[in-house]
Amino acid sequence: MLEIKNFTETDFEFSEICRIYNLVSHDFQEHPDDVKDGWELKDKSLIFDRLFLQKDGKNIGFLAYNQGRKPNNQICFFNIYLHPSHEGKGCRQLLYDRMLDEVKAFDCNQFFADIYDHPNYDGYKVFLERNDFSIGLKIREYSLKLKNVDFSTYDSLLKCLDDDGIIFHEISGLFRKLFVRGTLVRLVGVSLSSLGRSRFRQTDLFEQASFERRDSLFRGIDSIRDKYGFHSILKAGSIHDKNK
Repeated sequence: MLEIKNFTETDFEFSEICRIYNLVSHDFQEHPDDVKDGWELKDKSLIFDRLFLQKDGKNIGFLAYNQGRKPNNQICFFNIYLHPSHEGKGCRQLLYDRMLDEVKAFDCNQFFADIYDHPNYDGYKVFLERNDFSIGLKIREYSLKLKNVDFSTYDSLLKCLDDDGIIFHEISGLFRKLFVRGTLVRLVGVSLSSLGRSRFRQTDLFEQASFERRDSLFRGIDSIRDKYGFHSILKAGSIHDKNK
C-alpha cells in the first residue's frame, strides 16, 4: 500500500532523505548532518517542505519543494527522488499531485526541476516530459578552482605604524618579490592585521620633531576623511585625467 507522509523534521527522516538521495545520486553523497544544517538555515519567510512516499510503512521516495524568493515568490522549485526498484510505477505522480495541491498556498504558477544527463535520472526525465515540462537550460560544463592559503606570502612589519607611505612601500616590495613576470594578474589583495590602538612610539633625539609633524598630519587627514569621505583628500599622484 502506498501512502504519503508529511515531513516532521526528525533525525530519522533526515537520514532517510540521505539514504534515498544517495541511491539516485551518481556523483555526490549527502550526510544527514549537512542536510539538517541546510534545513535549519532556510529562509523562514518562504514555504519549504518535504513529502515522503511510503510502501508498507517504509520510505521509498521523497519530494522536496520550496517557494522562490521575491519577485519569484509564485515559482516552485522541486525535485523527486525515488528508490530505483520502484521506477515506472506511478510513484512520482502521487508525490507531484500532492505537491500541486499544497503550493496553492502561495498561488504557484510555474514549476522548475533539475536533473542530470545520466541514466540514474532517465525515469525522472520521462516523468517530467509526461507532465509537459520542457528543457529551459542545459549546463554542459562547470569548474571549481581552489586556492590554498600560503602563509609564505605574508610578511611582518618591523614596527607598529600607521604611515600610509611606509605601508605602501612595504606592500609594493612584497609584490615585486612574489610577482612572476608574464603572469596575468586579475586581483591584488592587501590586508593589515594585529592592529593596535597605542600611539606611543620610541624615537631617537633627531627624529622626534619630524614624527610629531607627520603624526599630526595623518590625524588631520583621517579626520577630514571621516567627515567628508575617503576621496575628499588624496595625493596628487593618485588623480588621473582620463583625457590625457
